[in-house]
This record gives sequence, structure tokens and C-alpha cells, in this order.
Amino acid sequence: MTADSIKLGIFAPDRERCGISDYVRQLNQEIGQLDGLSIIRTMSPPHGNSKDDERRLLATQYKSAAQDVSGPPVDLVHVHHEYSLFGGIAPHRSRSRAFFSGLSTPAVMTVHEIAQDQRSPVRQRLIELANRLSLVHRQVRVYVVHTETDRHRLIRLGVADKDIRLIRLATPDPEPLPPSHEAHERIGAYGRRVITLFGFLAAKKGHYDAITALSMLPEDVLLVFAGDIHPSDGSGYVRALREYIRASPLRDRIRITGFLSADDLIWHLAATDVAIAPYHTSSGSASVARLMSAGLPVVATSIPVFEDILKSEPGSILLTNQRNALDLASKITMVLADAELRGSLIEHSLLFARANSFNSVARSMRTIYSEALNK
Repeated sequence: MTADSIKLGIFAPDRERCGISDYVRQLNQEIGQLDGLSIIRTMSPPHGNSKDDERRLLATQYKSAAQDVSGPPVDLVHVHHEYSLFGGIAPHRSRSRAFFSGLSTPAVMTVHEIAQDQRSPVRQRLIELANRLSLVHRQVRVYVVHTETDRHRLIRLGVADKDIRLIRLATPDPEPLPPSHEAHERIGAYGRRVITLFGFLAAKKGHYDAITALSMLPEDVLLVFAGDIHPSDGSGYVRALREYIRASPLRDRIRITGFLSADDLIWHLAATDVAIAPYHTSSGSASVARLMSAGLPVVATSIPVFEDILKSEPGSILLTNQRNALDLASKITMVLADAELRGSLIEHSLLFARANSFNSVARSMRTIYSEALNK
């Protein structure tokens, strides 16, 4: 099998207001424009729920979906794995094994996230077992990860290092933004300096750390959480966050935008003086990739995904200590006060974005598809 005849089936989430869904759509668009590749069909999970009396039915539906997405003339299936794609991480909910058992072609899997739980050795061991059931399948010939940390996590689960490829999360093409002063006025922040945390509101994003950091910043600083609850989030986190903000003496300096349209997102990017990502954990952030393609100065926690970005393009991001609001406030203050530092962060952020475009990732995937079919 050669690269000039590869026909693809894609199995991936396809939801509105979903970062991975948006990512897959953009990547598929680039893949479809490359010589020697054609996307024959794209499928998302069968509908259903996890009630006991429907589990067997759902497993059958997933197996049938696998047969459909891999049926002739498809040569290879690319699976964009996230846990909700297969019903969840818990073994009694996951339909992962049913799906992969139904494939009639080899597969490539992009692993967008690997769950971790280090609250106790027992919980950590249970998560590892669940990850192995969800991620490790003989039908998968090549695994794609976004960080070195996830490469090592897959190896611990039993995947051979030779079967793993590191492809950094693609960034959109850089685009010009409206003038900053116009954007400040447009979003109602005229005369204020805007610090923004973009993306879905989730516990791992560090919103409370950002609020604590805000208490150490000057009165003219406005903290914006540019996003809303994830469609699959039933944790109650966002409700608790809103209640906390309403009761906070800083409430007049904090804003939650809700879901932003494409046009509103552009204005909020343009109005942002410093973007922050005080995440506790992440395997790759489409939101941060968008910030870098917009040429924003980014302050982010020193976790593997951001450390990898900094290694790839030194000077592209300013790291802060994890769960340390004092250090976060200090780094934000540095960027606000130092025009030369801001300019340098912007320059290197754009360099990273250009080196990791969707087109370059699509070309790397073409090579990976060929490797998978020749194994």
C-alpha cells in the first residue's frame, strides 16, 4: 500500500461548541486538500445512553458503526479518541472495545487526552486499568500524541514506543486582529487592562487561581473568563464558580462571557492584554493554540504540554508555577509592565504557530497513514 492511494474513514466527535470537534474539522479540511489522500466517510458515535438495559444495544451499535466507517473502499480509519466518544472512561460505560473489534481495517488513533487520578495509589491504578481498556487495541497500528508526557504514559500502558508519534497540536493560521483600543471599547473594557482565560470552564483550568491572582493586581485590571460550560460537563463546577464570583468582593472585576461567536471571539482576542492558562493539567489545548496564532502574550503553568511548547519554540510562552496565585500575579505584572517582553512573547508565539499549522500537521499525518498501512 502506498501513500498515493490512501482512502480514509474518520471516527471523531462532531458536536457544536466542542474544541476537539472543531480541531478535527479543520484538520480534515487540510487533509482533504493533499494529494494522495481522500476522506471517504466521517462518522461520530451512535446516539444512546448508559442505562443498564441499553448497554448491550449500545455495544452492538458501536460495533456496527465501526463496520460502517471501515467498510470498502476505506483503507484506514483515523480515530480521534476522547473518552466521551465511547461513553466515558469507566469500563462499564466505555464502548471502545466493542468499536475496535468491529473494524475491518487498521487504525490510527490520535489520543487527545489521557486521564490521570493521583489522589491515591488505588485510584491511580484503577485509572491506569481503565485507560488500558480504552486506549490499547491490536487494531491500532500508530498512536499520535501531543506531548512527550503522553508518549510515556502510553508506554506505561503497554504501547510500544515505535508505534507512537509525537505531533504537536495544530494551530490555526495567524490572522490580523482589530485594533486593541477598538476592541477594548467593543467589549466594554475601555480604560482597563484585560487578562483573559479562554476556553470551556472546567476545574482543571485554574479559574480560582486566576481570581486569587486578580486580588494582587491593580484595580484597573479586568479578568475575563471567555467561555462557558462544556456540553458534557455535569460536575456542577460552573455553577459553583459563578456563585463564588457573585459572593466575591472582586465580582465587579470578573466577567464570564458565555459561549462566544466567531466574531465575538475575535474582538475578545484583540482586547486581551495578557492571556493566561493557569491549568492544573492538560494534554493539549486548542484554546492556547488559538491564542498563539493570534499573537497574544501567554502566561501558562509549568505543566508538560506548555513546557513542550517552550522547548519547541523558546521564548514563546511565559511559565508560572502550578497552583501558585502569587507567582501567576507576578508573571502577569511582568508582562503588563514590560513592552519588550510582550513583544518578544508575541514574536515567538507567532513563530510557533507557523511551524505547527494545520497544513503541516496534515502532511505529517499523511506520512503516518502510509507507515500504518505498511506495518
